[in-house]
Amino acid sequence: FTSTKEGVNITKQLNADETYILRELTPPAGHKKAEDVKFTVSHDGSLIRVNMYDPQTVVKILKTDEAGNAVIGADLEVRDAVNGDLMAEWTTDGTPKVLTGILDAGKTYQLIEVNQPDGYYKADPVTFTVSETDEVTEVTMVDEPVEIKLVKVKMNTEERLSGGKFSVIRKSDNETIIPEFVLDGE
Repeated sequence: FTSTKEGVNITKQLNADETYILRELTPPAGHKKAEDVKFTVSHDGSLIRVNMYDPQTVVKILKTDEAGNAVIGADLEVRDAVNGDLMAEWTTDGTPKVLTGILDAGKTYQLIEVNQPDGYYKADPVTFTVSETDEVTEVTMVDEPVEIKLVKVKMNTEERLSGGKFSVIRKSDNETIIPEFVLDGE
């Protein structure tokens, strides 16, 4: 049977003075399976009520750099790994994102970085499965910082040169990213 918010009435299927176990086979969406509940049918025909409590799933998502520092400004999505349905989306603000009662226990999802913040490479998707136990499922996506090394060399040689002033300008919009710096030959 499938329960409703009002419960389920079971008539003429159980025997008086016997003990039974209520076992959940499939939890509702966003919940984990409840623990078995033992109950005994009374001998006098009085109505008994059996309550089963389903804990909600909890998934904690962290977006960090390689040093474990929070990354702000990444646009993230969680999608069902099988059908691609969008389950959640947000922009990171430096705090963990906690999804409570949104994802199903035992199902697999993908955390996807749609847009990375300036100064970082886009991270690969992270596949994870929501815990079926009482533990919180923790998912961490790590962004790798963009690092380049600029070296000026004498033409037709490998000899490094020092001096001169430079700036870095983004080609797409002509915005100056680094206004002025000097190369030291290293």
